[in-house]
Amino acid sequence: MLIWFIFAILTALVLAVLLRPFYRGQTDARSRTAFDREVYGDQLAEVEADVERGVLEAEEAEAARIEISRRLISTKDTLEEDALQASSGVVSQQKFKNTMYWSTALLVPVLSLCGYLLLGRTDLPGQPHAGRFEKTAENQQIAVLIARVEERLRLQPGDGRGWAVIAPVYMRQGRFDDAANAYRKAGAYLGEKVEYLTGMAEALISANRGIVPDAARAAYEKVLLKDKSDLRARFRLTLALEQDGKLEAAAEQYRELMLIGDPESPWRKLVGERLAFVNEQMSGGAAGGSKTADAGSGASGRGPSASDVRAAQGMSAQARSEMINNMVGRLAARLKDDGDDFEGWMRLINANVVLGKMDAARAALETARKQFSSDKSRSATLDQLGRKLGL
Repeated sequence: MLIWFIFAILTALVLAVLLRPFYRGQTDARSRTAFDREVYGDQLAEVEADVERGVLEAEEAEAARIEISRRLISTKDTLEEDALQASSGVVSQQKFKNTMYWSTALLVPVLSLCGYLLLGRTDLPGQPHAGRFEKTAENQQIAVLIARVEERLRLQPGDGRGWAVIAPVYMRQGRFDDAANAYRKAGAYLGEKVEYLTGMAEALISANRGIVPDAARAAYEKVLLKDKSDLRARFRLTLALEQDGKLEAAAEQYRELMLIGDPESPWRKLVGERLAFVNEQMSGGAAGGSKTADAGSGASGRGPSASDVRAAQGMSAQARSEMINNMVGRLAARLKDDGDDFEGWMRLINANVVLGKMDAARAALETARKQFSSDKSRSATLDQLGRKLGL
């Protein structure tokens, strides 16, 4: 902040120097009487010069001196009166000019500083002057490249690679609708690959400020048909269930996501937060209260409850691993008593693989195969899971 006061002082000094010629007093101003007296003095000097040159006779010179002296004496009273009036007028005028001079010199920097403090951005970091030109040039270069690609796509709308290249650029610029359209066209011309479907879905969600629209859901459902283990697709579809008010189904999916993947992965905290929120929503709307709901979900072995998730967020890696092992153990115990829960067996197999318990995963897979041996569809799903997990 000190630098701005220094600038204000320097501005005041510069203005003082620049304005001084316009406001300084005219101390050499003279009245008409004073001017006449100076003329009479010059005339006396000329008379003396003429006498020396012999142009005037002594008598004529004396007569001229007397006449000029008489006129000079007659101006004395007028001179004193004019001097008094001029003195008061000059003083008054000088005061006015001094006031205007200092007011202008001081008010300009003071008002400028106050205006900056009220409207300026003192919190912005400093930036070298050369860096501003470099950034501007870089932005201009990017804009030119985008314009070239857009022009090419206008002439060749079937260029799938062009749409795939410009789509992420639109995303970085916050042009989410354009990005979604670009990803859609890239998929149309190059095939509905996972990256294009995911990009389009994320662009649509960003354009809708976090709400998962129907087009994004359809895209993620296609992603899961291609790769059932895609965690982002599963999370977004679960979030869509939550936004539709299907809290029980969303909670079930969140619990399943908590049991798969790396326990230390960043997305796990987000899943835990959503699960805790959904459980709290369900508990708040139920007559029985949250304790019963949490206890029921934890005791039944279906997954972590809201209290479990909140506790896990503050645990060490070892403690969190122990908690997950306990939950997997409860799930295995429940399936031993009630083996008809096909989704439970799928979660148990995945969870054991994540925990590195390959023998337990193989045992669970074999037990599930025996349990659903009469169901060809589920048996095929289990075989596919076994091949995918290397069991």
